[in-house]
Amino acid sequence: MGTSSGSFSPYSSDLSARVIQADKASNLPIKIDTYVIFSGNLNFKTKIVDVELIKTHSHPDYFGMADLSPASYEKLINQIKVDPDVAVKYLE
Repeated sequence: MGTSSGSFSPYSSDLSARVIQADKASNLPIKIDTYVIFSGNLNFKTKIVDVELIKTHSHPDYFGMADLSPASYEKLINQIKVDPDVAVKYLE
């Protein structure tokens, strides 16, 4: 494993964070972990209180993908089109 990158965005009513791990040699993404930050009392002006960080899923494992290549995502998209369970899983 090489470098990591991350981002924050809304996920339901809580914040979520995605951490992207890249291969050191190729710099291609090899894993994407998604975390939800549950906050009981969140105040950016003073401090963050009562915060719980929970890992919700990892790409490619969560969807049974071989890797994070465009071909693997195309296969996932095709599964979403025909399998409602996979579609719901993707939206969760």
